[in-house]
Amino acid sequence: MQISYLHEFGLRRRFQAPINRVMTMPTPTDGGFSSPLIFEEDMSTRRKKRVHRPVYAPVFTHPPSDAGQPDKVYLLVNPHSGKRRGRTIAQAVKTKLEAAGVAVDVSYSAYSGHLVTLSSSLVLNEGELIVAVGGDGTLCEVISGRMLLNPTRRERFAIVPAGTGNSQAHDLRLSSPDEAVEAILGGHHQALDLAKVELTEGLPGSEGDRIVRFSHNLVTWGLGVDSNIQAEKMRWMGPLRYDVGILMAILANRKRSATLTIDKETHTEDFTLFLVQNSQTGGSLLPLAPGASLDDGLMDIARCSKPLACSKARDAMSSIRALTTIASQPSVLKPNSPRPSMSMAKTSAQRR
Repeated sequence: MQISYLHEFGLRRRFQAPINRVMTMPTPTDGGFSSPLIFEEDMSTRRKKRVHRPVYAPVFTHPPSDAGQPDKVYLLVNPHSGKRRGRTIAQAVKTKLEAAGVAVDVSYSAYSGHLVTLSSSLVLNEGELIVAVGGDGTLCEVISGRMLLNPTRRERFAIVPAGTGNSQAHDLRLSSPDEAVEAILGGHHQALDLAKVELTEGLPGSEGDRIVRFSHNLVTWGLGVDSNIQAEKMRWMGPLRYDVGILMAILANRKRSATLTIDKETHTEDFTLFLVQNSQTGGSLLPLAPGASLDDGLMDIARCSKPLACSKARDAMSSIRALTTIASQPSVLKPNSPRPSMSMAKTSAQRR
């Protein structure tokens, strides 16, 4: 798939210092998944926990394309996203696009998963664009609907940030609806990798059918899911709910025995979490995968396999600090580290 972004993208890097990007990645000859990624330190940043921030990979590795201003835009809106401002933001975007001579069609979701149906029902012509107004979940549903309809067709998408986390928009350097409109009208777009995810709908104890979704930024399992479930119950807190959700999940200290198979290499043990990252940031804009690029044909895999000790609130808060800074270490922590260990590796992905 292809997604719109601001043309001056390379000049808007927030975390990256003006030094050469250097990083090492595992190869088939040095152990594959067993070999963690090692990142060079960015010496221009402040030291935190005795290390500097890592040098980040380029967000895009391929040159952009220019399709020009779209003739028509389909706004697919989650009115409940973020602080329930999806409808208001969509109307403002519609007004600006129409003022620029772009025809606009607006549809609103009524329930979770509705945008998959709305997206798949669209009949697109040349020069038309699908725009998701909402957060990362909104864009996921929109993309999934089109991929389930025709996984081989190349189509263009855009996102207007109206959610709580907006991690994908953040990596695209779209910090406001106005910047998203500018990107849409500019017509510059990039290819975006997708991960096909097969899962069971619903929550434990009330499972539904098997469903398929296509992830554009990240997939999480374990503690990440637990924290998101808790966070969804506290939407009134805004972005802070992700931090509180993580704290509650760590205090629960759930252990899971699971088998993780990546590129034909299998690991079975008690895991705290898995992360499959296409984007560099996650919830609360945590920099979880500094080596990730959105169009390199690879997914960054992180695993945290040491159970978190949370007998005291102090231990839980220490674990939070470890999780929020772990991606900033110059080398990934080893499994026998006293802090939660996270190994990262690259695995292949399918570009759309």
